[in-house]
Amino acid sequence: MKKTWLWIAILGFGLCVPAKSLPAEDLEPGKAAFFLQGGEMVIGELADLSRTRLVFTLRDGREFALNGIWMINFINTDWNFPEERAKMDKDQHYLISRTERMISGKILDFSHNMGFEFDNGDRVRLAEVQRIYFTNVIPPAYQDRLAQEGAKQESFVGTFSGDISSGASVWKKVTLTLNEDGTALLTQTFPQGQTPIAQQGTWSQNPDGTITVSTTSRSRIRRAQTSPLVFRLENDELVAEQFDPKVWGGGGLRLKRT
Repeated sequence: MKKTWLWIAILGFGLCVPAKSLPAEDLEPGKAAFFLQGGEMVIGELADLSRTRLVFTLRDGREFALNGIWMINFINTDWNFPEERAKMDKDQHYLISRTERMISGKILDFSHNMGFEFDNGDRVRLAEVQRIYFTNVIPPAYQDRLAQEGAKQESFVGTFSGDISSGASVWKKVTLTLNEDGTALLTQTFPQGQTPIAQQGTWSQNPDGTITVSTTSRSRIRRAQTSPLVFRLENDELVAEQFDPKVWGGGGLRLKRT
C-alpha cells in the first residue's frame, strides 16, 4: 500500500524521481514522462515550447531545456526501447508516432493546436505521439541502468533441470535452457518411455526480478504447455511462482542449474 500511495503522490505533484526506481506505469491522458539527461523522471503535462529559448514549459509552470531532456514518453513511464534506438543512426530528434511511424530532424515548435513542427515541414499532433527522443546517444545514467539490468539477466542464462515425482517415483524430468538472446528451450522426458516433449519459446525479465517463460503451443503434442511459467532465482535454482499444476503437478517446480 505504501508503494501505491508513493506512486499517486508522484503523479499528483510531479516530483522528480530516478528513472529506475519504479516499474513502468501507464500515464493519465494528457500526461507525459520526461526522462532527463541526469537520469531523473518527471511527470507532467506539456504546455508550450519556446522557439527562442528552446525550453519546454509544463502546465504547472516548470521548465526544462531541450538539451537537458533525453526522451519523452506519452504512453507510460518506461524508457528502454532498444528496437527504437536501433533505428536512430544520427544525433537528431526522433518522434515515434502511435502508428510506429518514425520522423527525424529537428523540432522547431510545439503548440496544443498545431502539435510538433519539424525543420523538414512535418507536423504531428500531440495525440498521435508515442515518444520523442532528443538524441540518439544514451545518457550515462541510463547506460548504467542497462548494465545493471544486463548483469541481472546474465544470472538467468544457462540450463536448469529437475525431476517431478509422482509418489515415490519420478514422473518426468524437466530441462529448461535460457539463452542470452531471449530464446528458450523447454524439454520433458519420461522414464516410462513416452515420447519426449521439446518446446521452443522466449523468456524475459519482469520488473520484480522474476522471469516469464512462454513456450510455443503444439496441439499434437501431449501435455503441451501453453500458459506462461514465472520463475524466481533462488541461489542456483529456478523456483516456479506461476505454473499449471495439471501439467507440472501440485508439488511445485524447482530446476537446478546444471
